[in-house]
Amino acid sequence: MMKYLHLLCLFLTPLAMAAQTPSRDSLGGMSYLSNQKIRVGVDLNLGGSITYVADARKLENVVNNKDWGRQVQLSFYSGPVPFEPNGKKANPHWIDIGWNPIQSGDVAGNRSKILAHDNDGKTIYVKCIPMHWPLDNVPGECYFESWVTLDGNAVKVHARLVNSRPDKTQYPAREQELPAVYTNAPYHRLITYRGDKPFTNDTLSNVKNLNHSGDPDIQFQATENWAANVDENNYGLGIWSPGTQRFACGFFGDTFKGDSKSDATGYIAPNQTEVIDHNMVYDFDYTLILGTVSNIRDYVYHHAKKPGQPAFVFKNTRRHWFYENTTDAGWPIKSELAVKLKPKAALISPDIYWKAKDADELTIVAACNSPADSARVYWRQLNNKVFNDSCSIAFKIIPDARYHTYHIRLRNSAFYSGTLAGLKIALNTAADSKSGGMVHIRSIALRAATNKNVSGALNTAKLKQQVHAHLVKRFKDKKIAGAAVLVAQNGKIVLKDIIGYADIEQRRTLDYNDVFRLASMSKPLTAAAILLLVDQKKISLYDPVYKYIPEFKNLKVAVPVDEHDVKNYQPDPAAPFGVLSASSNYRLVPASRPVTIHDLLTHSSGMGEGVIGYTEINKLPIEPGSTLVSYIPKLSRLPLDFQPGTRTGYSAITGFDICGRIIEIVSGHPLDRFMRERILMPLGMKNTGFVKNLNGLKKIVTLCKTTDSGMVKEKDQYPFAIGTTYLCGSAGVVGTIGDYFHFAQMLANGGVYNGRRILSPRIVNQMTSPQLPGDLGGFPTGANWGLSVRVITGDRSANQPLAKKSFGWSGAFGTHFWVDPVNHVVALYFTNIANAGGSEAETARELERDVSDALKQ
Repeated sequence: MMKYLHLLCLFLTPLAMAAQTPSRDSLGGMSYLSNQKIRVGVDLNLGGSITYVADARKLENVVNNKDWGRQVQLSFYSGPVPFEPNGKKANPHWIDIGWNPIQSGDVAGNRSKILAHDNDGKTIYVKCIPMHWPLDNVPGECYFESWVTLDGNAVKVHARLVNSRPDKTQYPAREQELPAVYTNAPYHRLITYRGDKPFTNDTLSNVKNLNHSGDPDIQFQATENWAANVDENNYGLGIWSPGTQRFACGFFGDTFKGDSKSDATGYIAPNQTEVIDHNMVYDFDYTLILGTVSNIRDYVYHHAKKPGQPAFVFKNTRRHWFYENTTDAGWPIKSELAVKLKPKAALISPDIYWKAKDADELTIVAACNSPADSARVYWRQLNNKVFNDSCSIAFKIIPDARYHTYHIRLRNSAFYSGTLAGLKIALNTAADSKSGGMVHIRSIALRAATNKNVSGALNTAKLKQQVHAHLVKRFKDKKIAGAAVLVAQNGKIVLKDIIGYADIEQRRTLDYNDVFRLASMSKPLTAAAILLLVDQKKISLYDPVYKYIPEFKNLKVAVPVDEHDVKNYQPDPAAPFGVLSASSNYRLVPASRPVTIHDLLTHSSGMGEGVIGYTEINKLPIEPGSTLVSYIPKLSRLPLDFQPGTRTGYSAITGFDICGRIIEIVSGHPLDRFMRERILMPLGMKNTGFVKNLNGLKKIVTLCKTTDSGMVKEKDQYPFAIGTTYLCGSAGVVGTIGDYFHFAQMLANGGVYNGRRILSPRIVNQMTSPQLPGDLGGFPTGANWGLSVRVITGDRSANQPLAKKSFGWSGAFGTHFWVDPVNHVVALYFTNIANAGGSEAETARELERDVSDALKQ
């Protein structure tokens, strides 16, 4: 309502004088929460609006309550304009405001109606039917809900609109106040951060917010998602709205003195431009923070999530995107935006923040059913509200009604630079465009910048020649019994080659449908399954393991009495299954902190990552009939090889099997079922899974080993020795090379494959980025750990030919994959040799060199 602030202050007092709210003391109806730092009160005679926020000791209210258009309250805006139902006439001063239910009451002095209220001393819950502000005694065709809690010096609010309008028209999006906050006159200085270095304690801005002339409200982009009205001593009330950067502000009055009943007032409102559907359920969160500017900013810094590149998955909301010249299929949103193609139709993002140098590609997953074959994306600079043609780039679309992933290289424009703040996607760009057809959009994401000096197209003829020659030589030299290779670039397979036998005794020829033991290439699959739960906010990466498996509380760390035989130990991912000798002479000390899920996924937990750990694990064999339920708690008895997070190693079995058990506990399903239903089947990986789930085990390749006399069948055909009941998320999955390509390509696409989203771009970026300080030690050569994958951080060399930022992992029996996001390459090598060498296998380095050579121009 800020754009009407001048009218509010000029006209409301005389118009509503007769219905002016009585004092809180005489009226009563207040509901309070208090702690040692803050006291908050909601007025049950004003729909549960927040009318009181004060320091718990000083009890000086900072909220302005001069009239019912103020307070801290919910209000929403939509069409039509004017809104005059059933012959009711809008107040002439508010005729242009349209549909506008607000929490306190209407301009004529009619209060909103409380439907429910509860205060258990921890949470205030209020449900009300709001009143339409411009009208006289017209209740809203909706209800509002609020949940208010305290957190130190902050008031946390979850708010909800539940709409049930009989008018089913989808009106154009309008700016929404989320919520409107009115403060007393002394808090007249608007402080926020508007710069291009958010969350770095960079210099703050003092926004000029005076509205003496009745000008439209002042809007600005707050790149740290907060703003505050403070006094001359920098003390006041801040509001933090996670995910919102557009704010409105203003101050009306000729004095900076007054209390909650005075005319003069300051205003702040986080804004999002939203379509408000007739049947919509709209939820949002905000936090009011009382204190100095430093207190307010510190609270935000402590609670805000680290910002990543903007990414939007339209699972069940529009994610604050809105439209020009078009509408969509309406509420509820079902995994996509179904946008109608009309002349000059466009989607516009909320205010966002990114730097061009850090994200040079826009990825859109969409299906188009229309005659149009092109679209255009626009971007705008920080603190510039205008999109223009110079800052745009066209891209081709495929109008076949099938989902495609479009990669738009924004860096190809000379105007793509600097700090950017918004996107616009014009869907129907032809000069003679007509209405008709639909565009279905599942996700829009900005991707991390690539190394422009390295990227190039594969020389496929050279690649095929080199790969085949190396396969033939290794087969003739009896270094492999059989092997399959697959290489893709830009999502298209450019090489498939295969040689040898699936069964050397039966001389059965290997084919692409044969199933290989993935060994430690199971780990990224298990990681993806647990990260899906992180995506769903069912768990946090930094949750302690004991939160889910209590036995892992109060772990101990082994400290060798004689460091001689362990001080130079480096974990060997190439051979993680051997029994390692070590002195058993060690003492136990308490772990300095709990082991977290993040520790498990980055091999930094200390669980089975050194000589002592490996040795002790071998004293706890996985017996036939074991399950994750029966076996995993036993691992809590093992000593850690080092204090959690202080170094890294390689947890061959322990860490990811514990992750598997956590998945079972949180999801309520066995690991194999959860992985199959949520990862494998959506990716079309029909021939991948745990042994118990695959019917085609006749197609599993023979595990062999190289000897001085040639290639022989390995006696232990892992994983059959441990039976089918133990679901080893570390190394127990089997599958085909074609299936695993689907998984690898999904990671390369930022979480999407064949138009279906598995993981969010944010979580894929975290999974495939370095996670640990580089000085911890114990990393694979020239690399760091992502979440289950090796991430290349060093320069190329003879033993490390991959581009920086490449990521992937290997299996002990010769399976190997990597994704090169610089050159958009996915490559896989599958063989099953018991002594292949894992991640250090020469077959892996050979394929990496072949692909690297084929990329050189």
